[in-house]
Amino acid sequence: DIIFTRATLDKTGIIWFGSTINGIMKYDSSREPFIHYKYEEGNKNSISSNQIFGLLESKVNKGKIFVGTRGGGLNVFDQNNQSFSQIKYKVINDQFGGSVRSIAEGDDGSLWLGTWGDGLLHLDKNYREINRYTSDSISFNSLSNNQVRIIKKDIEGNYWIGTNNGLNLISAKSKQNKRIGNLETRVYPQQLYEIANKYLSKKNKQQSISKVGDFADLTKSFNVIKPRKYLVISGGEG
Repeated sequence: DIIFTRATLDKTGIIWFGSTINGIMKYDSSREPFIHYKYEEGNKNSISSNQIFGLLESKVNKGKIFVGTRGGGLNVFDQNNQSFSQIKYKVINDQFGGSVRSIAEGDDGSLWLGTWGDGLLHLDKNYREINRYTSDSISFNSLSNNQVRIIKKDIEGNYWIGTNNGLNLISAKSKQNKRIGNLETRVYPQQLYEIANKYLSKKNKQQSISKVGDFADLTKSFNVIKPRKYLVISGGEG
């Protein structure tokens, strides 16, 4: 059985299907019903992996189909010569050694790639890395998670980034990221992150709970000596 992960309809009416382990299937109702593209060992013009998780027809480069794979990074299929080429980028923390799960294209031909561990990559029209958006626990403006599931561009040119831990918005003008909060992934001001990090880095904490056993009494008491503002930091369900 073939399990499809992605499908896209190009300008000519051809439907492209990506699958979990069986490469790409191309459906052209006016010609050959199905054409199957798979990885071929020793063939540099074949797709780099049979696990397909991203498909996008280029609006800037006619006849090009961008293909995101698991373990084989990004490929581009040239319909004119019927061949694949792999677009290289630096892999650092990707869970599968180079995975592109989602793809978006800018009006200038630049690409936005959602990876599975290396965050969000922005490549120029020549496929050179411009920027890399990654998660930082003490930065409010960083990506909420390094595993990116989906990228959608709105009519104003902003990019909406769906990750494994919440939604992000990258401005069309500034190219800055903003986390979109909800009840499960609350967003706090950057100043609070900085204050918390400053106090947590100090050795002389006033009160703290470092270990929690099963059914443990977590009660800790403290005295307010004089009226002022106090910072109370809790983790987990505290």
